[in-house]
Amino acid sequence: MAGNPSLFPFSFCQVSIVVRVIHLWDQAGVSAILAKYQRKLGHDVKVFKKSGWDPYKILSYYREELYNATKIDYAKKCLTVPKKYDIIHVHDLWQIVPVLRILYPYKIIILHYHGTILRNCPQWKRKLAEACCDSVLVSTKDLLAFGNNFIYVPNPVDTDLFNKKTLQECGCIATRNKKASVIIKGDMTQEAIEQLLYEQNINVQLDAKEWKEQRLPYAYMPKNLLKNEFFIDIFFWKGRLMDAHSSAGLQAMAIGVPTFCSDMKWRNELPEEHKPENVVKQLERIYETECLKHNDTIKKQLVSRIWNK
Repeated sequence: MAGNPSLFPFSFCQVSIVVRVIHLWDQAGVSAILAKYQRKLGHDVKVFKKSGWDPYKILSYYREELYNATKIDYAKKCLTVPKKYDIIHVHDLWQIVPVLRILYPYKIIILHYHGTILRNCPQWKRKLAEACCDSVLVSTKDLLAFGNNFIYVPNPVDTDLFNKKTLQECGCIATRNKKASVIIKGDMTQEAIEQLLYEQNINVQLDAKEWKEQRLPYAYMPKNLLKNEFFIDIFFWKGRLMDAHSSAGLQAMAIGVPTFCSDMKWRNELPEEHKPENVVKQLERIYETECLKHNDTIKKQLVSRIWNK
């Protein structure tokens, strides 16, 4: 039975199979966007995050329920809520993964890193958690260097909200003011960005915002990104230029704002790999692969539900 593709007569990308997925935690709305587009495929998906950790109202926008509890109570709940789900997709909370594996030895567990947590956590701390997972995913290419056998799954952008055509139809167009929006975060400085732009012969006036100060609700982000003519999407970490797009930078590309990226290239269209349908398809293939090679018990459960539909 192990590894027999014939047991899966349909792809997970078809509505024929309803897979139950729980996303534990969320970073920058990734869980909520994945859940939205996974539900479009007919799957049963839940996002489970603690209240008080949605400063940009992203999960509120997607009408995802936030769990009102202390940190300890939330962590405990993370261990019991997955009971009825087939796939446990953990975002950054690597500390709970070994316990999840003990509690659910036959379930598929995915660990998904989104940047800061992985960059600041030494490998020896997270080694056990990663060994307890079926797959470890990373959201930007530079994170592949932080471990073995990591899988790059690009961050999705909700192209229903960040849609150039829809904004134009509403009369929202980019301002022609020779200014560029830039979000300062991490160990980045405005001076370092200005120096890099000068070296690239790019003459724009920076409109810089500290990451934690720009608390605009997510629903207003498309219009906010249009207030300046350009967007600068450059990321420094420990003095190095990193190969990574920010969520805001990807959103700017999606609505046609010329965006200068860390690879020293301009883009005004969202790369295909970041379109939500493509991201979800890649994720479905990962889920499907894990089901095929996983313990017979989980395969039997899934196959039973497939044939009984």
